[in-house]
Amino acid sequence: MNIKPQFHTNHGSVGVPSSSKEMQDALKTLAKDRPDEEVSQFPDVNSEFTIDFSYTESPVSYDRDFMRNFEFRMLGMKSYGIHREHIGTDENGRIYKDTYGDFEGREKIDEFLAIFDRLNEEQQIKFAHFKPTESLLDVANRLTDEELGQLTDFIVQSLSVNSFGQRGEDYSEKLIDKLSSMSDDLLKDTVKTMSSLMEQAENKVFSDPALPAYLLDEDGRADMDLTVREADLFDQFNAYGDMNNQLLNDYAKFIIDNKFSDGDLLDLNTHLANSDFDTSRGMLDMATLVKANDRTTFIEMLNEVDTREPNNLFARLSKLNYENENTEYFRTDNREYVKFKGAPADDNEKSRLYNQLIKAYENQGLGWMNDVMEQSEGMPVRAELNMWLSILEDVEENPDAFKRSDSVETWMERNLTEIVNDYYQGIKEKVFAHNEELDNFLNMSMLERIELDTIELDEQTPLAE
Repeated sequence: MNIKPQFHTNHGSVGVPSSSKEMQDALKTLAKDRPDEEVSQFPDVNSEFTIDFSYTESPVSYDRDFMRNFEFRMLGMKSYGIHREHIGTDENGRIYKDTYGDFEGREKIDEFLAIFDRLNEEQQIKFAHFKPTESLLDVANRLTDEELGQLTDFIVQSLSVNSFGQRGEDYSEKLIDKLSSMSDDLLKDTVKTMSSLMEQAENKVFSDPALPAYLLDEDGRADMDLTVREADLFDQFNAYGDMNNQLLNDYAKFIIDNKFSDGDLLDLNTHLANSDFDTSRGMLDMATLVKANDRTTFIEMLNEVDTREPNNLFARLSKLNYENENTEYFRTDNREYVKFKGAPADDNEKSRLYNQLIKAYENQGLGWMNDVMEQSEGMPVRAELNMWLSILEDVEENPDAFKRSDSVETWMERNLTEIVNDYYQGIKEKVFAHNEELDNFLNMSMLERIELDTIELDEQTPLAE
């Protein structure tokens, strides 16, 4: 066990305003050897010294290797120790007041400390960074040992997202308060969903695209003449975060702010627990941003979409959040290579899209929406967002034009190419504008997109006019 004994004998520390090292050592020796009932102050000709017998002790022993690889402070977390405050003496010796988080007194503290026996060594260390509260004690008492371990792992892993330039936000206390307010069935179902999402996050692989040889250096790494970012390096990095753990982070925050009914949350949990990573990411994103009066319709749509299909609506929507899906490669007329890293769609863009999708589901039905996805498959993700907004606006303005069975196909023939071209033209304009601001700019008059997923352009392939 890693649990320390309740308390070991501790003679405190000596506070000395100004004195020699010899004086400090002498006082420490005197304090160690004197009876407990003696007073805690020692007068001196020049100053007064106070010996404080209070101390704080961790409930667990820390594994150095584990702590070396895990920086809790960067997650916004801190460890909580059991504090013994020396408040006086009586005929039996020193008198202490014990506090641990929100708990005071040995009986309640010992009840909470018993929770550590139910966790493995690493989980004990993680759990020691949760504030001891009545809510946490309540949640722990209502979960099995396995569920308690899953919750502990989930909270810490969900906080492990990139946050350059700032500490993470430790929302563990808020999350635990929310879980404590749930019924037993909903609590256990939510923890089960957390465990499933952790498994999805662990299994999801975000691999870099296969670049042609002429885009690589001699060590096989991407070698670009110019990289353009829509945001600065740190903001761009934080915008995407750890894309695996971001799913867990989003679910934790969703639970904290949840406005869905218990029944609707159980429905959502069922879909999340039985889906793949991409589908869960899209579902959770939409559930978080959908308007309050659209939640019932969202759940109805959720229950109708075949989330087992790998390219379902929610899986497609999830790509708005992925870095590779927002990255494009270009070649200049001087055979120099440019990488453009776009920012993910922001909440305002996605909220607008989700609201339109809800209207389309209510007015056109899921079959019509599936037809749109089939006709637009393979589009760049940001161009697809623009396509959805455009066609849904047209449907709202002129619903009669979409009553024919071939109406979607006709609309795509008229509009799709222009939407895609506008998307790429917008990127090119950003690249040109950024290049002009550089001291060592590239001499380029045109850009051609490199299609990584189709044909790998050979170094000798002529540029299109």
